[in-house]
Amino acid sequence: MRLAAFIALLLASGCASAPAPTPAPLAPVEVRAATEAPAAPVPCYHIVAKHSGLSLSIREARADEGADAIQWTETGSDEQRFEIVPAEHGNVRLRAVHSGKYLAVAGGATHNAARVVQTADASAPSAQWVLVPVRGDWFRVLSAHSEQSLAVSARETGRGSLIIQWPGYDGDEQLWCFVLSPRTR
Repeated sequence: MRLAAFIALLLASGCASAPAPTPAPLAPVEVRAATEAPAAPVPCYHIVAKHSGLSLSIREARADEGADAIQWTETGSDEQRFEIVPAEHGNVRLRAVHSGKYLAVAGGATHNAARVVQTADASAPSAQWVLVPVRGDWFRVLSAHSEQSLAVSARETGRGSLIIQWPGYDGDEQLWCFVLSPRTR
């Protein structure tokens, strides 16, 4: 899906079926290159797992290379906020607001259950994602390099569960909603 079409679809969605709190109205997404500094406030999104209602987060708000992505109760803090940054071929990068690093499959792995971590390497193929609308407000987030889905490990519903890549199928632990954060930077 082209980025412009995704943004239009994202702006039209509200994630009303998420067990999370009612989202704020979505703001336009500023499209900019990965290396450009923001010229104005950039909308940030909480990324919510359908099966658990928990937010994608970086473990313990760590800013170091390779820190794990997990799911956690929405706290309103920056380790749960992500910017959508355009990449090549209509793909996107997901930049963590607290660290400025990008979600990526650890070590560029292509095998099942590889961990998703944060990396400073914006050019890494494993840091590119394809956002695929599935149903309603829900999206499958595919790794552009492995074509596997962003998923919660073992369909776990608890806080602290690892985010991994897994072959795509019709599981709610692989569906994500992008909810506008109440604050931009």
